[in-house]
Amino acid sequence: MQLFWDRGYAASSMEELVARTGLHRAALYGAHGSKQRLYEAALRRYLERVAGPRAAPLAPLDASLPALEAWLLRAGESAAGPEGRRGCLLAVAAAEAPRPATVGRIVEAWLGELRSRVARALRNAQLRGELLGAVEVGPLADALCGSHLGLWALARSPAPRPAVASCAAGLRAWLGSLRSGSPGA
Repeated sequence: MQLFWDRGYAASSMEELVARTGLHRAALYGAHGSKQRLYEAALRRYLERVAGPRAAPLAPLDASLPALEAWLLRAGESAAGPEGRRGCLLAVAAAEAPRPATVGRIVEAWLGELRSRVARALRNAQLRGELLGAVEVGPLADALCGSHLGLWALARSPAPRPAVASCAAGLRAWLGSLRSGSPGA
C-alpha cells in the first residue's frame, strides 16, 4: 500500500513490490494473481485503515454540521501535516491514467459512499436548523467532496504547508458561512 501510495500504480514495479514486501514474486502472484489485484487489495486496505477513519465523523446516521466541520478539520490537519505530502491514495488512483476499470470502480464506490455521508449530514443539519434552509444539499455535497479531493491533491503537490492549511481553513469557513444565524446569512 505504501509504495502504491507514494508512486502510483504504473510507477510501482514488481521488483519494488517484491523488495518492499520481502516476499518472493511467486508468493505475491500466488496471493494476488497479478499486480493489479495487489493494487486493488492495497486500495481496500487504504479504505479500511486511512480513508475510513478520516471520514469517521460522518459515519453516524445522525451526523450533522458539527460532524462535517470535524471531518474538514481532520482532513486539514492531516493534509497540512508532515504526512500530508503523500496526499490521498484514492485521489492518486483516480488521477492516474490509464487506470484499470476495477480500480475505477473501487474509487467510484468510495466517492459515492463519501458523497452519501456528506449529503446525509447536510440533510440532518437542515432538519436541525443548523444550516440555511435554502442550501441545496446535492450540489453542496458534490462541492464539498470535490473540494476535499482537491485539498488532498494540493497536499501532494509542492505547495507550502501553510497554503494547504489555508485551503482547509477556507473550506471550513465556507461551510460555516452556511450555518443558520451566521453573519451574512
